[in-house]
Amino acid sequence: MLKFIKNQALANQSIKEMNTDELDPFTLTLLGKSYLYTDQLAKAETLLTRLKTSVSQQHICYTDICRLLGITYFKQKRWENAATELKAALASEKDSSHCFTCSSMLAFCQDQLGNEEETQYYKEQALRFDTARRGGYKALEFYKLCIDLARRNGNREEETFFTQKMTDQYERMVKELNEQTLDEAIEGYMRIQDQNEYNAHIRTYQLILGGMLLLLACMVIYYLNRRRKQMMKYFNLQHRIEALEKLENIQDETKALILQELEIAKQIAMLKHTQKEKSEKLLKELDKLNLLKGNKLLSTRWNDFYHHIDISFNHFHERLTRRYPALNEKEVQLCCLMKAGFRTEEIAAVWMQSVFTVHKYKTSIRKKTEAPEAADILVFLDKTLAEN
Repeated sequence: MLKFIKNQALANQSIKEMNTDELDPFTLTLLGKSYLYTDQLAKAETLLTRLKTSVSQQHICYTDICRLLGITYFKQKRWENAATELKAALASEKDSSHCFTCSSMLAFCQDQLGNEEETQYYKEQALRFDTARRGGYKALEFYKLCIDLARRNGNREEETFFTQKMTDQYERMVKELNEQTLDEAIEGYMRIQDQNEYNAHIRTYQLILGGMLLLLACMVIYYLNRRRKQMMKYFNLQHRIEALEKLENIQDETKALILQELEIAKQIAMLKHTQKEKSEKLLKELDKLNLLKGNKLLSTRWNDFYHHIDISFNHFHERLTRRYPALNEKEVQLCCLMKAGFRTEEIAAVWMQSVFTVHKYKTSIRKKTEAPEAADILVFLDKTLAEN
């Protein structure tokens, strides 16, 4: 008993010295509960009222604050205020013990206010939550209320039932005292209640933590799966790029080979046209090397030339003849030779005709393709064929 008194005095002194402005809502709620348990109802009301206005309805302590404030008003016999706060707490209460407390006190408040229907409703709610072994003042007061209501309604069977429940509750409390002193029993009971409440909070936190871990695991799995898909797309894209690069290299090699052959052909054609007499000896030497006989450009095999042009310049000949079917063979040859990089003089040498003749065919091409007078024919063809 001396130890209990000493610890109680120390606790009260610590409460007096506390600076409530520096405490978090959870600690302030515990402080308000201490005021309530020590019957410091005015301090409990002031602290809990201020605390309720400072936290949101979604705060974890909001329900406890409303319940404790309702109990404070209940002890002060301010029934309307108590009913308001207890209803607010009951709306979001999850613990069955607290639901029983709120419902039983609401039934008593409504009875004091003369609301019979409300009294009966909260009485049934309290009985619904009265499934576990409950001790203490709140259960006895509730059973007394039920006995009084049954007596007023003339229901002898219900009066007997609740009288038996109240008797059982008394016997259970005496048995739980187990020859302890009253102060020790109260202290032990309070310790058990606090431990139960603490365990309830721990279970709530464990559920929240488990949910967060599950959500985190789902997010990690989703991220890894998405990352794997992105990597697969990246590797597929790399393979496609490599394949296109190989194809491009093949096309470049083919184009270089064709242009090299055309360059040799241009030089031979220029020699043959501009230095016809002086180059006879050179031409004989070239004939010995089979350069003229094997050159496709200087022969009449224009189909092979068109095939090379299509390979090297993205199907230029095919798109040209499809877009401008009115062009004759010479005009098609002229367009393809210009695309291959031949100048006017070189084209004249290839055809063994004059430069004037080449310009004449250019004029005809300009009319048939409707190219502007000042426009470059090759640039105009590239643009129109690209749009096709």
